[in-house]
Amino acid sequence: MFGKFFTDLSAEARTEGSRIYVPALATRFTISDINTTSGEITATDVSETEFYLTISNWKGGGFYLSKFQEAQMRKSYAAQDRYMQGLSHDLAKTLDTALWTYTSATQISKSVGDSATSILATSLEKAISIAESDSLPIESMAFFFHPKAWYKEVLANSDLRKAADYGETVLNRLIFKKNIYGIPVGITPQVSVGAAGTEGASGHRNALIHPEAICFAVQTPIGIEELKGEAKRILVAGDMIYGLKQLRTDAGVRIISKG
Repeated sequence: MFGKFFTDLSAEARTEGSRIYVPALATRFTISDINTTSGEITATDVSETEFYLTISNWKGGGFYLSKFQEAQMRKSYAAQDRYMQGLSHDLAKTLDTALWTYTSATQISKSVGDSATSILATSLEKAISIAESDSLPIESMAFFFHPKAWYKEVLANSDLRKAADYGETVLNRLIFKKNIYGIPVGITPQVSVGAAGTEGASGHRNALIHPEAICFAVQTPIGIEELKGEAKRILVAGDMIYGLKQLRTDAGVRIISKG
């Protein structure tokens, strides 16, 4: 899910190699009247926070098939497909999990709620207020909740249940089926448990976040192939190569749930 939402620089990874230059704009622009006779405009000197995204993660997994199992599976395309899809799905989940680690308190400092209290309407409203105060474009942001946080806390709150709605919204490459306060909602178990402090050991780190909070690049997409094994079996392996980086620390608000 997160791989379809956050800033994807994979195209650059395939042309620039293992180190990608990423300019992060550090200045806002001054908008003023233009002189009607001279056409003079007030311009801002560009200031960038320069950094590089390094492709340094190589993840993979696989399974063995005995010659007997392989012979049986050759007769069933459905069985082959289930194994391949399962491996691809688990590799994609690995990328999602890695992306969400960049929503910790170190990367996203602002937060609402705590692990001792269920999510309240005032908490989500405060998160929206923080984002708007930071001049983040709300129309480009989304909520992400762990299933327990959404179904046991958000929908258990009568005020939030009234604010929730269903309808299709597309942001970046991700299709959302739910929204609350008019903001798209994504629900996924890849939203991790908290680390410390107000996040607690059991509370989940949900968030209202912008795609520019995190950037990533997949240099080698998920690939699955049969490799020569030992004895009377073959190895079916899948792998992917990627890198990720915090792009903007002000592009989100953590929403801590009870658990």
